[in-house]
Amino acid sequence: MAVVRAVKGSHARPLSSAPRAIALGLALGAIGTFATVVGPGLVVAALVALVVMLAPQRAAVGGGVLLGFGLGWAYLIADAAARCEAFARQPNAGCQMGDDRMQVGLVAVIVLLGGLLAGAALLREHRLRLR
Repeated sequence: MAVVRAVKGSHARPLSSAPRAIALGLALGAIGTFATVVGPGLVVAALVALVVMLAPQRAAVGGGVLLGFGLGWAYLIADAAARCEAFARQPNAGCQMGDDRMQVGLVAVIVLLGGLLAGAALLREHRLRLR
C-alpha cells in the first residue's frame, strides 16, 4: 500500500516509504536505547522488535533501529567519559573509566550494519521505482 501525495494540477505520485521507515526505526532505536537506561529495557526492546517484525519495510525499519540504537549508545559512552573527566577534575575526587575500546567497536559494528540495511532498503526502493 503506497501513501499518495496529490499536488494540485499534477498527477499523484507515491511518497517514498523507505526513508519514512528508516526515520521510524531511528526514533524507535534512540527511544529504546534511553528507555533501557531509565526503565524496563526488556519490555521496550520487545515492543521495538514487534514493530520491526510487523513493518512492511522490515529492512528499512530494522536498519533505522540499529542506527538509532548505535548512535544512542555512542552518546551514552561519550557522556559517561565526559562526566568522569569533569568529576576527576574536582579536588579530592577521582574517577577512572575502564577501557571502552570494545564498546566503541561494538557501536561501530552496529551503526555499520544499520547503515548497510538502511542503504539496501533505499537502493531496493529506488530500483523498484525504475521498473
